[in-house]
Amino acid sequence: MCNQPYRKSDIEAGPCPLYPTMLESPELRWSFIRKVYSIIILQLLATIVVAFVFVFVFGHPFYHVIPAVLYTTRSTR
Repeated sequence: MCNQPYRKSDIEAGPCPLYPTMLESPELRWSFIRKVYSIIILQLLATIVVAFVFVFVFGHPFYHVIPAVLYTTRSTR
């Protein structure tokens, strides 16, 4: 039986699941994990595209537009 939480398995009953209340199929869990990772990868790719546009398309540095950026990033040495 799987009602004893610290026993790994019973020879007659077979192995217990990871959590006794897990009734979902493993395919459902794996599809959810794939969906989450695909969303994370899409967000990462969108971030890379936006950074690429700001770095390579807008060819001028920001300190020409905003002089405060030049003053705050300049070294005092």
